[in-house]
Formats: sequence, C-alpha cells, structure tokens
Amino acid sequence: MYMVSSFNGLICCVNRVRVREANEFCDLKIWIVNPCTGETLLLPQGRPSFQFEPSVGVAYGSTDYKVFRIYCSGKKVPEEMIFERYDFREGQLDTVYRYTLAYECEVYSSITGVWENIGHVPCVPMYLHLSPFSCGHVFVGGKIYWLSSLDDEGAILSVDLEGRFEVIQLSLYEGDQKEKDMITEATYLINLQGCLSVVILHPEHMDVWIRKGSGENVSWILLCQDTTPVGDNDMVLAMTCLENKIICVTEEKWCCYNIDTRRWKRTNHGGLVNHPTVYPFTESFLPCIVCTQCFILCLI
Repeated sequence: MYMVSSFNGLICCVNRVRVREANEFCDLKIWIVNPCTGETLLLPQGRPSFQFEPSVGVAYGSTDYKVFRIYCSGKKVPEEMIFERYDFREGQLDTVYRYTLAYECEVYSSITGVWENIGHVPCVPMYLHLSPFSCGHVFVGGKIYWLSSLDDEGAILSVDLEGRFEVIQLSLYEGDQKEKDMITEATYLINLQGCLSVVILHPEHMDVWIRKGSGENVSWILLCQDTTPVGDNDMVLAMTCLENKIICVTEEKWCCYNIDTRRWKRTNHGGLVNHPTVYPFTESFLPCIVCTQCFILCLI
C-alpha cells in the first residue's frame, strides 16, 4: 500500500492490482482513510487502463474531496499516427503506422460517490521510480499539480476542481546555464505557504523556486539556493512542506530545512526504508463518506 496524499485528517492510499491476462500491474485500488476515527473507504473500481498504471491526484475541500484518475483508454488517436515502416504483403506495399493511444481522466466525488469521465488529458504525469506514487503530485490553491516531464526545461500538468487541464512549462533556468545547474531528476513539487513551489536538488546545492502572481503575470522566482541535505551515498526519497519548513526523508535520515534561518536539521531514523512518504497531518473527524443531505445542511 502506498500513501498518495494527506489533507485535513484524511489520507489517500493505493494498492496495485495485477491484471491476470497480462500478469502485470496495470490498475489500482484507491482508499480514503481517517486514522483518527478508524474509518476506511474503498472507492469503486474505475475504468480499465490499457497497459498503463493510472496516476492519481486528490483535491480536498473543507467538506468534500475529489479523486482524479488518469488512465489509458486504449483508443487510437488517428490525428497523431506516426509512420513506422513499410510492409510488403501479397504483392502490395503497405504503410504501417503506429498510433498514439488516448489518455483520459475520470473524477470521483465524495458527494456523488461515482466516477465521471471528463475526457482527454493533454499529457500524463511522470512515474517516480525511486518512490512510486508518493510526492508525485501536490494540491495547491484549488488545483492539483503533477510533474509531467523533466526533459529540456520541464513541464507540469495541472487540473482544477472543474476538470480543466493546463500544461505549465517550468522555464526556470536561462539557456546559457551549465548542465549541472539545469533541472535534475531529483525534482519535487511542494506546497510552500500556499504557493506552488519546486525544489531541485543538484550534486552540490539545491534551488527552491516559488510560483507567484495570477493570470498573465505569473512567474517563477528563485526563493533560495543552499546546500543539499544529502551526501554522495544517500538520496532523498520523499519531500513535503509544513509552514516555513521543507521536510524530506532519505534512506538514512530525516532532514528539515528552515526557510527563515536557512539551516538544515538532520535526524537518523534508524535504518533503511522502502518507498517512504511524508505529509503534514492534522487529526480531524471529517468522514470518508460525505452524505449529500449533510453537505446541504452544512451549507445552510
């Protein structure tokens, strides 16, 4: 079981499901859990995903939540077909094309209790090999953000509560920067004091970027540049943020960076860990199942 997110007392976890025909993991069971009350909810199974393990993102409101599930529908996209080769069959020369498969998204609402398909997705979130499912997305200001690509300048996929997708180019570094100062595989999205932020770990330092502004005036600002929390024989496996502190866990220790004092605090956690996750958590009695009538009464 992997923890995907935590917010306002609720935790989202997933289990991998093996597809019998292919004998490989291509689907997920999704759980909503409240550790304070001991309540658990297994969400209904979503639509089948074709040779692609779905990506999950959770958006939490004050009284409800929505789970976004990106999957491969298996449909061909004719306008995105790519030439592959020529085939000579029965005296005829045939052109063989490779079709791009369509990726779609469905949304589960805690109020309706069902999945709703909201259509095509412009790109898919990245798969994090070191720590699958954990810290792959972040919920900030009513939107979910996933790292989508680290090629060139990098890209982020976002979706709001209404199901509107957007692809954001990172564009953090100038073109004449040295390769060692560009975006790296050790890149993490965090919610830093209500703003979307990116932490990039380099071999000898880390950069913390924050996205500020609105509309056409949005820009990335380099908040700070400091030493990295790890050495050559260690690596960061999960990262989050709590108020003015960036918190991460490595194979050997906990690390906490204070934005105000620009200092790291390190504590050994006692041994190697597999697929760790780290999220802020606050106890609450928010139910995993939201009753529609209760929701309406709360609004009144």
